[in-house]
Amino acid sequence: MSHIEVVDDHECTKFEPSVNGFEGVEKRLEVAFNPYTSSKSNQGLRSLSRQKLHYLLKYVGCTIVSELHNNVFDSYVLSESSLFIYPFRIILKTCGKTQILKCISVLLNFASKLFLEPCFCKYSHATFLFPLDQPFPYTNFKEEVKYLDVFFGHMTSKAYIMVGDQQNWHIYSASTHNYTQSSLLKPIYMLEMCMTSLDKGFLKHFLNPVGTKRGVDMTRDSGIANILPSKSLISDYAFSPCGYSMNSMDEGGGLSTIHITPEESHSYASFEVLVYNPHSINIQQLVDGVLSCFKPQNVSISIDVSYYMKCRDINVSYEGDSWGLRVPPKGYGCRSSNREEMLGEYVVTFHSFRRNNESLDSINPMSLLPLGITLPNSELVEKVMLLDYASDSDHDPRSLENEQ
Repeated sequence: MSHIEVVDDHECTKFEPSVNGFEGVEKRLEVAFNPYTSSKSNQGLRSLSRQKLHYLLKYVGCTIVSELHNNVFDSYVLSESSLFIYPFRIILKTCGKTQILKCISVLLNFASKLFLEPCFCKYSHATFLFPLDQPFPYTNFKEEVKYLDVFFGHMTSKAYIMVGDQQNWHIYSASTHNYTQSSLLKPIYMLEMCMTSLDKGFLKHFLNPVGTKRGVDMTRDSGIANILPSKSLISDYAFSPCGYSMNSMDEGGGLSTIHITPEESHSYASFEVLVYNPHSINIQQLVDGVLSCFKPQNVSISIDVSYYMKCRDINVSYEGDSWGLRVPPKGYGCRSSNREEMLGEYVVTFHSFRRNNESLDSINPMSLLPLGITLPNSELVEKVMLLDYASDSDHDPRSLENEQ
């Protein structure tokens, strides 16, 4: 059963509720599985039919609009963000008022029929732009944690709120004791960027009032094509009257995904990259390139490395090398920096930056915490108890129909 810890060195910024804007901030659900019997096929979750995927996404409230495939995984651009399916791992990322957690019961049911059992779950999101517009249980992180613990509470689980400047990072983690021993699951290196108040000149590329623009046009004209690896396979999609989504994949199993909400009053963009080879990307250069293209006023950055102890054993350097931000991005000052070792042997650092309007070279007021520094234990502020869903079937997430 989970408790929530707050990792912070100052008070949280408060947001005013609104019902007038699209929620660009995504909810991200990642579940990894182990086979509990020998299988003739190594396709695992990739063997799920299109009919089953549509059924799964029906509970979330989104549909598939574009797709890519290679020998390692499947990539789907959704009407609200993205879906990635590996043989033993699924990553679902959805924005708006989608109900991402409602698909868990169906997912676990499908996985069990493939002789797969969950061994790890991570759920995360930044502070919503319009939190009170979200449906239950997304209006309160404690309620999200209770919901997740119904399915993953039998594992060791924890939940954290890592406090930033304009946005906080909410993260839930659950894993079995033998999760990192699986030979089927490799260490993952992941960067997520959440950007607000984007440059007006950049945003104009994603306005599509008459529906004539194509995703490829937006990718090229905005400069996004220049920040992606040259050998990436890209699936981009232009929404009408505005909006943009893009997934890319490489032969090594790595992925990138971008989603942009261009409404000027509440502009938002996210950028995520996930790789298995930590030396394939220089994080410092990548972040600088993304920010020089998007030009947001504020950006929150989460850097995750799984199987942290194994990574240290293979001499992966974090402090300013491939997977550590040694200095703030050019033109930005650091407003907060937190680090936490999570369950399942992975470590997260969360940084908040604000654009320096006075001088692009002004000295930042805070230094960044690298992935390799050990901090004192976070202050435990509240324990969340598991709801007795059995007493109220209308609110039992396990009561969803999950046969197909």
